[in-house]
Amino acid sequence: MSNEEIVSRIQDGEDLQAELLQQNEKLIDWIAGRYKMYSELDDLKQEAAIALMEAAKGYAPDSGITFKTYAINSMRWALYRYIQNYGSVIRIPAGEKDKSIS
Repeated sequence: MSNEEIVSRIQDGEDLQAELLQQNEKLIDWIAGRYKMYSELDDLKQEAAIALMEAAKGYAPDSGITFKTYAINSMRWALYRYIQNYGSVIRIPAGEKDKSIS
């Protein structure tokens, strides 16, 4: 079954989220892997998976774009927002002494 068919059935109320996630697992890994230097990879994969599910709800088949293209853009924006909100924490190693206080 194609992504478009699965998404159409999800929008009709069927419970096929697991199948959509399984079918697009490599896509999720690829997108999350591009941002792994900014946050934990597992967290990024979860955010990408959530974005994929949200993309399935908002996809319009008559828009002229494939679901995969729509989902990639949704996942990129979701990961960008996640990194902006949670990925910019400055960590100071516990063994480092603050040299500006001496």
